[in-house]
Amino acid sequence: MKSQISLLFAILVVVTCFSCQKKDDMNPAGMDGTYEFAFQNETNELWMVYSYIFHPNGDLEITLTARENPQGEDLGYVLSNKGFYYLDGEEFSQSLQEYFIWYSEDPEELFGPKDGLGMLEDAEESIERGTLVSQNGGQEIIITFPCKATYEACIGDRVFSKVD
Repeated sequence: MKSQISLLFAILVVVTCFSCQKKDDMNPAGMDGTYEFAFQNETNELWMVYSYIFHPNGDLEITLTARENPQGEDLGYVLSNKGFYYLDGEEFSQSLQEYFIWYSEDPEELFGPKDGLGMLEDAEESIERGTLVSQNGGQEIIITFPCKATYEACIGDRVFSKVD
């Protein structure tokens, strides 16, 4: 009887250990690559490019860079955020934990080298939930987050094109 109870307890421990899965361990549905969304800054006529860099293990990096044209070389970085993502069907969530931004006392220096970005030390984790829809055979994705009262304006759908 004691051996049956011990065996039952061992099975319970094994099942518990393998059934609990952290978000970091979940398969994020095979997203892999870099997707970009570009818009032109009317003040200085530079192109600002948001890049979502998805890794198959769930890691995510979001950068904002400046360019002379949407497909050109990066002139410099405005920000870089790091965290992870999860995708279940079209339900998308991103959790950002590390924030790096460009700061210069010269108001004309709007961007700089990536290794010149400074980490925001006291920033809290940001979790956003929305949708991600793939189209054109995965060459484009549409990311949508619901409007929140804390945002000054609702952005709506953003269509990102795969570049890598």
